Amino acid sequence: MVTANAVAVPPYEPLPTSKPKSSQSASSTPSYSGSTPTQPVVNGGTDPGFSYSAAVDNSTSSDVGISWDVMSQVQQMQQEILELRGMVEELKHQIDIMQKQERERYLDLDLRINQLQAGGSSGSSSGKAASAPRAKEDDKVLYDKASQLRKEGKYDEAISVLDQLLQQSPEGLYAPYSEYWLGELYMVTDPVNLDEAKRHFINLLANYSDHVKVPDAMYKLGKLYASKGETSKAKSTLNELIKRYPDKSAAKLAKDLAKTL
Repeated sequence: MVTANAVAVPPYEPLPTSKPKSSQSASSTPSYSGSTPTQPVVNGGTDPGFSYSAAVDNSTSSDVGISWDVMSQVQQMQQEILELRGMVEELKHQIDIMQKQERERYLDLDLRINQLQAGGSSGSSSGKAASAPRAKEDDKVLYDKASQLRKEGKYDEAISVLDQLLQQSPEGLYAPYSEYWLGELYMVTDPVNLDEAKRHFINLLANYSDHVKVPDAMYKLGKLYASKGETSKAKSTLNELIKRYPDKSAAKLAKDLAKTL
């Protein structure tokens, strides 16, 4: 009979498990929740090395003042650009006038030469043709004089010269320009005469609806209505300007003014 040899078996020991964190290590090590660190507590208080403060709005009233100054400067620059653009368009129109005058002089000379060659009398026709260019030159002299007086700040004198020009040539080439600048001048004279200014702007719009100064006149008329408290007329005029001349600089100024009404 065979007997099994007894083998010594070591006693069963469970696998080691993770050690629980002691209260001491938990209190000495800062804990984090997500991405925001918690404030570690030392002796029941907050660690002064991990203090946080609320965000503070550092903007001051001076920033607001600076923004308002910038806005005012932008509006002033827009107004100056508008006036410069009007001057450029005015000079272009004057060049067109001079070219037309030269063409008329040439045609008149050619007519007289043909009449002389044909043996005809050109006394009356030549006299009439010769007087027209001189009248236009007189208009230009008056207009240039008024422009210079306006630039020098002599508004009353400029108004007198433009009135003379309108009486002399009520349907002349410089009549619409005279209407516009009379409207402008009556808005800056001392005392201001807004009724006269309005009358001249309306004359320009009524009699020269396709003239180059119409957009500027519409804007100034809308501004004039607004200054007199006639809000509905101001809005109507400004909206019509924006509709008819959306690409003009006056329309951009009209949009800014309409927002304030």
